[in-house]
Amino acid sequence: MKVLDLGEGEAAFGLIIRDKYDHDNYVLLSFENLEEIHEAYNFLKKQFEEKNHD
Repeated sequence: MKVLDLGEGEAAFGLIIRDKYDHDNYVLLSFENLEEIHEAYNFLKKQFEEKNHD
């Protein structure tokens, strides 16, 4: 996997899940390794497609 050198800056990818009425109540999911997420997505997609073809 290639690493992007941002010098003094950095980027983070994540997902925030918040309470609909209390925005101070939230969970932050951080995506540390996008390659692993992509592999997991493809694995689950393949399993889903196989189950739907049966």
